[in-house]
Parts: sequence; structure tokens; C-alpha cells
Amino acid sequence: MRRRHQVPGKAEMIRKQRIALALIGFAILCFGVGALSRGHLHYRNWWGAAVFAPFAIVVSILAFAAALKWRSREPEAFNTIRLKDRHDHSQL
Repeated sequence: MRRRHQVPGKAEMIRKQRIALALIGFAILCFGVGALSRGHLHYRNWWGAAVFAPFAIVVSILAFAAALKWRSREPEAFNTIRLKDRHDHSQL
């Protein structure tokens, strides 16, 4: 059976992407909570469009959840599960 080779530095790249996603989620959360704390339901984004603050808070929570869940989708864990399922013939 042939194993896939790991790309050098891929784990570090995935870690940086997770951190970036968490920071983006935190920024969105700050904008949403800041607008609600001032008594506004909307805030203006970079392009001047109105953003519904509660929706921004939900999106930021989803970004945090994705950043935390991303770890289980790293190549090592995915390949381990895939190889284990491939050799399980008990369902035949």
C-alpha cells in the first residue's frame, strides 16, 4: 500500500490559516457587539454597506467553530480514518 507523503510545512500553513480565521471571526464579533452596545442594529463595513449586527455575531461564532473544528480535518487524521475504513470488511 502506498502512503501519501506529507508536504513540508503544511501543518504550519494549516495552523496559520486557523489563526487567521479566528482573528477574522474576532474582528467581526467586535464590530457586531460594538454596534449593539451603542444601541444600533446595523454598522457600516469597509465598503459602506449596512451589516446587521446580530448576523455578524452569528457569522463570527461560526468562524470560531470552524477554526476549532479544522484541527480534526488535518491530513494525518483524515488519512488515518480513511485507511481504517478501507480495511474494515465486517460490513460485507
